[in-house]
Amino acid sequence: MDELLSQVLEAHGGLDRWNQVTQITAHLSAGGPFWAGRGWPDILADTTVTLDAHREQITFAPFGVPERQSSFSVDPERIVISNTSGDILDERCDPRGSFPSEFDPRSTPWDAVQVAYFTSYAMWNYLTAPFVFTYPDVEAKEIDPWQEAGETWRRLAVTFPPSIANQIPIRSSTTTRSTCSAAWTTRRKSLVGYRSPTTPMTPRPSTASSSPPDASSTATTNMASPTNHLR
Repeated sequence: MDELLSQVLEAHGGLDRWNQVTQITAHLSAGGPFWAGRGWPDILADTTVTLDAHREQITFAPFGVPERQSSFSVDPERIVISNTSGDILDERCDPRGSFPSEFDPRSTPWDAVQVAYFTSYAMWNYLTAPFVFTYPDVEAKEIDPWQEAGETWRRLAVTFPPSIANQIPIRSSTTTRSTCSAAWTTRRKSLVGYRSPTTPMTPRPSTASSSPPDASSTATTNMASPTNHLR
């Protein structure tokens, strides 16, 4: 395993502890101009996310209205929007292929399935990082450091396989030596166009709870924004 990745994992609680976690539950409240531009300003105003910690499966409930939920799974990729009775209201295989080729952050509309897909893969990757960097066929290695504002940040280049839905297949993570906080760097096209060269994330301590492997383990997150701290 890459030495920098080992340090990052330890700073977030260690891989052994993570391997005892089977499920993560998070309360999410998110909004802002990005979602208004998609036509769904309140779609994530008050919802609960439940995900498999080791396989890309995730559910948002409620999704939009109290009696609906969205579910995402892979192999193959599939989004299902259903009611509380389990009746399928909408579904789509290969949802990524349905997105428009051009994206305007102020006005490009998305339908409900597209919103569910974007939020599902994004939140699953947010809440499993950095441990997802150790999953099968994911490659992580240290690359040249990043210089910014008088600071030197060590960087991990992470390459994801097609089996893991992600914003982009290749990205780099920069970490400070003292906090192992992260900032993502990419110049590749994604579903929301080209991102800026560096997008800092709020440093977050690892407090994912785990229990002995005699029952499923749960980490609970209270989130006021997509980059808020784990509790």
